[in-house]
Amino acid sequence: MLAVMLGAGLAARAGAPGLDPAGSPFGVELSVPEGARRRGEVFEAGVLLKVRPGNYLYREKVKVSLDGGGGLELVRVEVPAGEIKRTFGPDGEEGDVEVFRHDTRLRVRLRVPRAFGGSEAAAALRVAFQGCAEAGICYRPEEKTFPLRVAVDLAAPPVADAGEPAAEAGDDGVPEGFWRVLFWALIAGLGVSFTPCIYPIIPITAAVVTSQAKGRGWAAHLALTLLFVLGLSIVYALLGLVAGKMGAVLQSAAATAVLAAVFLLLAASLFGAYDLKLPDSIANRLRASAKVTGPASLLVFGAVSGLIVGPCVGGPLGALLTAVAKGGVGPLTGFFALFGFAWGMSALLIAAGTFPGLFSKLPRAGAWMNAVKIGMGLVVLGAGIYFSRTILPRSVFTPAAAAAAGAVGAALLAWTLAHRMRSRLAHLRETLAATFLLLALYQAGGVAFARGAEIPLADRIYPGYLSEDLVAWVRDEAAALARARKEGRPLLVEFYADWCAACNRNRKALFKDPQIADEINGRFVPLLVDGKRKTAEVERLEKKYDGKYPTIVVLDAEGREAARFVGEPEAGAFLEKLRAVR
Repeated sequence: MLAVMLGAGLAARAGAPGLDPAGSPFGVELSVPEGARRRGEVFEAGVLLKVRPGNYLYREKVKVSLDGGGGLELVRVEVPAGEIKRTFGPDGEEGDVEVFRHDTRLRVRLRVPRAFGGSEAAAALRVAFQGCAEAGICYRPEEKTFPLRVAVDLAAPPVADAGEPAAEAGDDGVPEGFWRVLFWALIAGLGVSFTPCIYPIIPITAAVVTSQAKGRGWAAHLALTLLFVLGLSIVYALLGLVAGKMGAVLQSAAATAVLAAVFLLLAASLFGAYDLKLPDSIANRLRASAKVTGPASLLVFGAVSGLIVGPCVGGPLGALLTAVAKGGVGPLTGFFALFGFAWGMSALLIAAGTFPGLFSKLPRAGAWMNAVKIGMGLVVLGAGIYFSRTILPRSVFTPAAAAAAGAVGAALLAWTLAHRMRSRLAHLRETLAATFLLLALYQAGGVAFARGAEIPLADRIYPGYLSEDLVAWVRDEAAALARARKEGRPLLVEFYADWCAACNRNRKALFKDPQIADEINGRFVPLLVDGKRKTAEVERLEKKYDGKYPTIVVLDAEGREAARFVGEPEAGAFLEKLRAVR
């Protein structure tokens, strides 16, 4: 009976004063000046916050952020001063709060990176805000996202930092960020040299290369080895040059999605899911074409060797290439980044070729190399997850990340249990398995909390966890309705959210009042709708009860609406109204 009467009583409701029946009374407009920009140039975009009369935005809740992906940089955001309003702030504390009652323009300064190598820079500008109505209603925090695409004039020299003359390079004569990229490329290459693809073949390669020395000293051995490495590094550097020219192509969401998939596939190869290698027929032809007949032929031998081992080291090599392309570092930096990667990868070969007896003192090839390979796989996997996070909604990314971490952790755990050998590598697998399983639990917890799953549990453990008021709230509508029907009690529904200043005010002024709390606990079934997170259940209840923030709906024992309070009711009038409900 209560459910039938409830539906009839809530069939039609008039909108509360000061509210936009179509939705939020706030809007955002973005204006970006037309024309191409030079690299390093700072330009200004305008963000217009639109406020419908009778409402206001909290200045402290206005936030501007940029997901540039390397395409654009956020230099500064200028937010004008607001009007002073004596009211309750977003935290519920009374005081002087800066607000925007009228349309307000923000000045957003953006910059194209000086090392950017593409013809178009892309990014996503996000504007977050939250406000209330003068009538006492607060609106849910909002966020608007605007895609930005800015043409870049590559023919013009980059703009120097403020106060410096324009130049095409930094103070040291090289593009900005060059040395940082080169350093990490060298480190990555050095790490690759300890993987199963490279480490076991170093003595063989060194023997072939130095066979041309014909008994000469270490200087000849060094020169011949460097020729081989030069040939190998030129091949990789050309790949880096091409990757550096693809910066603009890879700034779109679709390209980012492809890159994320590539990183995840490369990580899978490093974890041993499959092997990247050239078909035997192609590899044999390349080996046949690279006969070492003299010092000059070592260049060709090095280049061919780079092509042959390239797929085997495809995980870190591909990750570095995509990072160069996506990062927009430019073709010059891309060229030398992969050049440095090749020299880092060849560091042990240079040592072994110059001093043949040195390699015998290094650790023997063994299972430890797989640990290095797995470690590099984790780095590549992290990059894949990072790129996935920039394109997937949080509601999709968090469950997917939890599932992926759980799958990796379970696989590592199964591998460890299947090979019960006690070794350092086994300990490493156990540690990694535990880490990924904990990460999966953490992400799964994020999914559960985002959907409000902690509310029923917390309600059992500590009924007053949402607030310190005196009302024994029920947080499940089905349970509240069942109890109201069984006991013949009226139902009181409160719409509350911690971001709602008026809600926090009601919490202090009404529900901490002993008389009001006794009246509610003694005669009503109190249902709390927590709108902190916008879940499907919260949206359903908002629609069903026409709930705003704050709104208190009172239904009598027959399910008819007996009272409705929008905003901040006076405590005495509120209590009197409650006592009249039967």
